[in-house]
Amino acid sequence: MKTVFVGLFLCFSTSVSMQAQEHLMFGMKGAVNLSGLRLSEEFNDNFTYHYLLTFGSSFVVRAPVSETLFLAVEPGYLQKGVQVRDIFNNNENIYFHYMEIPIVFHYDIFTDFYLSLGASAGYLISSTGNNNAGNFNRFESALVAGTGYRVNKLDFGGRVIYGLNPVREQGGPGEIIREF
Repeated sequence: MKTVFVGLFLCFSTSVSMQAQEHLMFGMKGAVNLSGLRLSEEFNDNFTYHYLLTFGSSFVVRAPVSETLFLAVEPGYLQKGVQVRDIFNNNENIYFHYMEIPIVFHYDIFTDFYLSLGASAGYLISSTGNNNAGNFNRFESALVAGTGYRVNKLDFGGRVIYGLNPVREQGGPGEIIREF
């Protein structure tokens, strides 16, 4: 059977930054994430998938490329997850704990409003639930898109992350789990 693991990950975050040099900015970021996953239609009769509220934190280094374009590197910790409910109404929360390094371009549309686009690489530290981390691929790559608003030294933003590689490849061919 073919299993496709698709998840929605939204990241709402705030960050605080300080200027170390004339153009280079350093900061910290905290995020509240809405994370969810689902399987292909073949498995939807037996299971339902619900979003989980998760969190993350990272360091931020931002450098200008031009007056309106900035490059940000944001290494940190990110938690993702899903609540799985079977036909007997049994619930299980599955959490994935990643060390991630998003590399994102911020384009200022207005003075304090920006759009973000970039990529992220992650390493799975552990997972919790009845599934163990040995069943999941350790490395993850993803596309990142979002928007944000700066107020003084605080950034408020939202992001969508789309995973590019399988989270888990099971026994036979075609049994691939994906995340986004």
